[in-house]
Amino acid sequence: MGVAVLCGCTSFVSASGGDADTEAGSSSTGAAESTQGPTTDPTQGTTTDGGTTTNPSTTDTPTTAGTTTADTDPTTGPDPTTGDPGSSGGADESSGGRAESSSSGTVVPGVCGDGNVDAGESCDDDNGVEIDGCTSNCEFGPTGIDYGAVSPTGLGGGGGTVIDDNTDDCPPDNVLVGLQGSIASMAEPWIGVIGGVCRPADLSNADPPAFVTGAPAFDLTPHGGFNSGGDWATECDDDEVIVAVRGNAGSVVDGLEIRCASIQTIGMAEAYDLEPIPLMGWEPLQGSMGGAPFGPLVCPPGEIATGLRVQTSSYLNQIQLRCQALDLIY
Repeated sequence: MGVAVLCGCTSFVSASGGDADTEAGSSSTGAAESTQGPTTDPTQGTTTDGGTTTNPSTTDTPTTAGTTTADTDPTTGPDPTTGDPGSSGGADESSGGRAESSSSGTVVPGVCGDGNVDAGESCDDDNGVEIDGCTSNCEFGPTGIDYGAVSPTGLGGGGGTVIDDNTDDCPPDNVLVGLQGSIASMAEPWIGVIGGVCRPADLSNADPPAFVTGAPAFDLTPHGGFNSGGDWATECDDDEVIVAVRGNAGSVVDGLEIRCASIQTIGMAEAYDLEPIPLMGWEPLQGSMGGAPFGPLVCPPGEIATGLRVQTSSYLNQIQLRCQALDLIY
C-alpha cells in the first residue's frame, strides 16, 4: 500500500508542474500546449517551463517584458509588413515654410515673388521693382545705363576764322536732346550764339525697361558773339536724343537742323539692350538758308549725342557732336 501511494504522488507532481491549483487532467492536451503558470505569457515575459515547454503561437514574434508586440501601431513607427516609416514625426513630414510636395508626392511649383529662388527662377527678391537687378518675372534685369567712350563726329560748317574752340559735355547720366542760341542780327540771320540742352536719362520701372528722359533740363554754356537777332531753340520730343546735325554755311554757319532718335529696348529677357532708332525726318531749320549744305554729322551706329564741340568767332563757324554708346548695367 505504501508503494502505491508514492507512485500516485509522483504522477501528480509531474503533470501539474508544481502548481497546486492545476488539475491533473489538464496534461491531456499534450506537451505542445503550455499550461498556465511558468509558461510563456505573450504580455508578461519570456519565461518557459524550464525551456522544455513552448507555446508555438508565441515563438514567431518573441517579446521582452514591458515591450509592445510586433504588431506595430503605424502612427508611431515603421510597419514591418510594408516598410512604411510612418507619419508621426517622420523625416518626410514638412513643418513650416512653403509646401514643396503634396500628400501624393507631386512637387508643388514655386511662386515667383515669394522671396525664394525656385526651379526655373533666376532670382526672387519679393518686390515689384523692375530695375533693381531682379524683375517681377524672377529674371535677372538691368539696374541702369552705362555709357561708352566718347566718339566725336567730324567738324562741319563754315570756313571763317576761328577764335574760340569749346567742348561741353552733358552731366553724368544726361544726354543731348536739343540746341539753342541766338541769331546774329536781322541783317545777318546767321547763328550768332549756340549752346546745347541736356536732360537726365533713366530706365522706366517696367519689364522690359524703357529708355526715358526727364527734368530738369541742363543748359550747356553758350558760345558766340552776336545775339541781337532773337533767340532760337530746337529740341527732340520726350524720350528722344540727338543723333545727327546738318546745316548750311558760307564763311559761318547760317542754319542748323537736328535729327532725333528713339531708344528701343531689344533682345530677350536677362539680355536686353538699348538701340537708337533714328527718326525719318529732321527738326525745323534754325537760322537761314544761306550758304551751301554741310553734313549730316552722324553719331556712329548704336550711339547717341551726349556733348557738343563748337568753334566760334562772333558767329558759329564749326560744329561737332560728341557721341557715346548705350549699354545696360546688369
